[in-house]
Amino acid sequence: EDQPLLVSFGLGSELWADVGDSIYIRSESNAPVGVGRVSAGKKVWLSSEGAIIDALNTRYNNIEAADIRLIATRSVGEPIDGLGLYSTYNGIDLSKGINVESYAGDVRLSTWGEGGHDMRIVSIEASRGIVDLNAAGGMVVDTANQLGRHGVIANRIKLSQAKSVGRQGNYFDVLLHGEGSKIAFGNVAQDVYLHSEQNLDIGGDDSRVGNRLYVNADKSLNLSGKVSVAEGIEMIAKGDVHFNHTAHISTSGHSSSVTIKSTKSDIDIVKGEIVTLGSVHLQAFEQVNIDGGVVEASGLVEVIGGEAGEDDEALSVLVTTAGGLNSKGDQINIEAKGDIEVMGHLLAGGKWKEDGGVEWLAKGGQVFINASGRAY
Repeated sequence: EDQPLLVSFGLGSELWADVGDSIYIRSESNAPVGVGRVSAGKKVWLSSEGAIIDALNTRYNNIEAADIRLIATRSVGEPIDGLGLYSTYNGIDLSKGINVESYAGDVRLSTWGEGGHDMRIVSIEASRGIVDLNAAGGMVVDTANQLGRHGVIANRIKLSQAKSVGRQGNYFDVLLHGEGSKIAFGNVAQDVYLHSEQNLDIGGDDSRVGNRLYVNADKSLNLSGKVSVAEGIEMIAKGDVHFNHTAHISTSGHSSSVTIKSTKSDIDIVKGEIVTLGSVHLQAFEQVNIDGGVVEASGLVEVIGGEAGEDDEALSVLVTTAGGLNSKGDQINIEAKGDIEVMGHLLAGGKWKEDGGVEWLAKGGQVFINASGRAY
């Protein structure tokens, strides 16, 4: 790496290579480095003062090697299919895989392969731009949290397509950076395991997960846009959990569940929605605030408020006039270590009709309220 081959790439030039060991190339030109097919038995190291792009515009891996390191002043990959990278490494060295850094642009990567190859990420950084990853049927996995660092650092992250992202015991670790930052899922067939040691914003027009979504944020968690999951959602944050007015969180499985917890602060559902064919469990260390938002489930709806914080006016659970809890099943449970104030509606054992009336189920429903303070 300290003595790479220096190459002056001109506009429209392409890089093709096939070696048994390693490749170290640096381009000191501002022209994009167009990568055709590059393969190496051990390592590909490529640095460019400009961009690094796909010269083929086809769904093939441009670079295949055990260890891949790309450094660009501008973007790596382009919209739609991105730059095709495949790390062939399958050993135990956590530092080997895909390492990509863009100083002032975006990173758009794909991993192609019949039946789906896994995208093995060590580190991807585009702190001023977008990181868009497409595993095309394989898993997106990272070794970063085992190395004590982040898998992806970016202003915006999109996981366009994958079989799964992260795995149990090895959450995919991200760090969102800068104003307007957020992460979205395009179409993940199975599970997503996501972690951030900072604030985490999950948004996008339509994030879809085919089985279960697990999110762990060491600080606050903000939800916006539409997130659709089949079997279950578990979101845990140490800071505030906030739903803004565009948030729509849903699960479609009849035995599915939505669990959202703030272990040190509040849950605020501000005009957002949680809709599930299963059950909902909301639990806050301090206050649960349903402020114009609606929680609707076919099964149990459970809300647990903790000790009210200094800014919570002694209220552990608050449901404002425009907010509500709906259980088409038969039960709503509300528990609080402080006061409970309900100005909105609680509906168990029925569903709203278009004319504002209620269509009751034959077995009816129950609402249980247990407050250490007042309930009014």
